[in-house]
Amino acid sequence: METINSTLQTQLDQLKSFLLAKGYTPGGIKHHSGCWNGLVRYANSRMIYAFSEELCMEFLNEEGITSTDESSTKSKQYARGVKLFISFMRDQEVPAHIQRVPVAPLPYISIINAYIDNMRLLGQSQASIKSKRSRVKRFLDFIFDAGIFSLKDVSKRDVLKFMSHLAIEHSSTGRGNILYTVKDFLLFCKNEGHIDADLAVLIKGIYTNINETLPSTYTQEEIALLLKSVDRTTPCGKMHYAILVLAALLGVRASDIISIKLDDIKWEQGIIEFIQRKTGKIAQLPLIDSVRYALLDYLKSSRPHTEYRHLFVRSRAPIAPYKVSSTIYCIVSKHLIAAGLSTDGKSRGPHSLRHSLADSLLKENTSLPVIAAALGHNNTKNTSRYLRIDIGQLRQIALEVPK
Repeated sequence: METINSTLQTQLDQLKSFLLAKGYTPGGIKHHSGCWNGLVRYANSRMIYAFSEELCMEFLNEEGITSTDESSTKSKQYARGVKLFISFMRDQEVPAHIQRVPVAPLPYISIINAYIDNMRLLGQSQASIKSKRSRVKRFLDFIFDAGIFSLKDVSKRDVLKFMSHLAIEHSSTGRGNILYTVKDFLLFCKNEGHIDADLAVLIKGIYTNINETLPSTYTQEEIALLLKSVDRTTPCGKMHYAILVLAALLGVRASDIISIKLDDIKWEQGIIEFIQRKTGKIAQLPLIDSVRYALLDYLKSSRPHTEYRHLFVRSRAPIAPYKVSSTIYCIVSKHLIAAGLSTDGKSRGPHSLRHSLADSLLKENTSLPVIAAALGHNNTKNTSRYLRIDIGQLRQIALEVPK
């Protein structure tokens, strides 16, 4: 897009055209017209006829609104309208409307940001940084709720209380992942002078047992009910059905579902081929008829027209690929509940469908290497964990206890 240099009203008209091209509805654009018309009137009263960020901020200030104000419907509407305009003029793009969760309680934000910057300097991936940030936040939330507002005030007793708290709420694996990260965070804080005591030494000998819990699975009859329950007469239903068949019938991970591109679907060869985000290895899965028809139905009748090459994109403006795999979790969870399936004590996410596929293959006496290939595992060691599902087969090979 060329540099925008014209009157304020023309610039706003260009923004409206841009939003239409992004998939915003005329009604959605009209929702912001009160803000934009007010901005034009404010500018004209001061004989200002072109955009500037200072003008936008002065306008909000005149209306008694900050750029993050959500105290009323008008405040949210005006703050969002100005944010759209500034983003468009500065970057020729508009931000997605997402709910932002604080990275940590207020007293600890600067410290956790420094920890994140250090991880980036060490070359850690964005996915690792996101996971570790979430784990550290659990610790910081815990001590904040205990009335501790400075890391220098954290005692060894507080760390031990946090460890006991995790033992109640988490499996040994989940607990271990959190504690490994918190230990690293405490070492960083000690080295940077944020804490005086060597609290990290308390976290040692972390025991984890991946066999502590059985993977959640659903029977093939339940999977059939899940797929049947989706309303495929609506555009949203067509997309959800396509996502569910990829997860349930091919065992595709959530992170890969949001990353698959249109070019990854080899229609003539009858395969879907993509690089797995978790392993970096190529996965090659069969384009079975049920998956083929679901994808075709979605592509022809539901997928918005967009320049993006991702298979799945947002159906609401701004049209763009999904950024987080938790979107797939929400879709799977929603339909498991809608199908009336019992989820007590089970995971409701896409990984449970992946486990269910492994369970089905085991019941068909499929060999371990074939299952490993179907699930995109690097080796059969990872796949062997799924063998714990099939209690029936284990009973067949059980030895009698000597008397």
